[in-house]
Amino acid sequence: MFRQSCLGISRILVYIIFATSVSVVQASAEFVRASKSVFDHPHDIELHPSGKWLFVSDTNHDNIKVLLADSLEVVKVIGDGELGGPHDVHFDADGRLLVADSNNDRVVIYELDGLNARLETELSTNMVSPEGVTSSADGYIYVASTGNNKILKFFRNKLVKEVGEKGDGKLEFVRPHDIELGADGYLYIGDPGNSRIQVLSEALTFHSIISHPKKPYKEPKYLALDKENLLYIADQQNNLLRIYSADRKQIDSIAKAGDKLLNYIEGVEVVGSKLWISDTYNDRIVLFNWSY
Repeated sequence: MFRQSCLGISRILVYIIFATSVSVVQASAEFVRASKSVFDHPHDIELHPSGKWLFVSDTNHDNIKVLLADSLEVVKVIGDGELGGPHDVHFDADGRLLVADSNNDRVVIYELDGLNARLETELSTNMVSPEGVTSSADGYIYVASTGNNKILKFFRNKLVKEVGEKGDGKLEFVRPHDIELGADGYLYIGDPGNSRIQVLSEALTFHSIISHPKKPYKEPKYLALDKENLLYIADQQNNLLRIYSADRKQIDSIAKAGDKLLNYIEGVEVVGSKLWISDTYNDRIVLFNWSY
């Protein structure tokens, strides 16, 4: 495996040898456009199930901005007067919008009618500054409670299990952030204070650690996994998006979008051939064409 410059278009050629035959797999990320600077420290991003809209937690504006997924034009604002420093956004199997409402120590759940949002309910048991939320197809909701270093599991709005305390061992965290459920059925949790990703089962038992000792992560906070279970890590203080194959080998990285270097990235979303990044300290969302 070898790596070329990731300026504009980054490419990796991976040679896989089977007996006497050789095949080549090529990864490519091509910058398309950036949004206007209407954000103040955007964090997590998620594509609406329709594929039309991109939902962005605009943390310092205390709201969720909705963008057209391709043009990155803002078409709606959700949560004004209701949210405080939202960090994570997620759609559950019923199409409801879940928001980690960090400054209010809760996760809020919105019912959507098109782009009109109604706050339906909230989860708050044992939460302190939650910054990550995800859900399973059978209705469980998982929350990274950043302020008390816990992972919480809810069912029908009731807390059913929790794990975690401050530390660097198994089932220990330092400021857990994003939490994502992979196609393999495991939960991937950004553990930035320990410079790693911790992987748990849906039952919240320990599975494994993902780290990079030779080129350590620096505050890896937000993640994405695609249908092929490729893993995308927003390595915040390295100003780098790292991309891993399903067997967790790094296959590519992105450090620049257009004429700017990425600056403290805090969100990533990948669906099909599109890849979006929250370029947080540049106060913009950037879009790439992506293939692997």
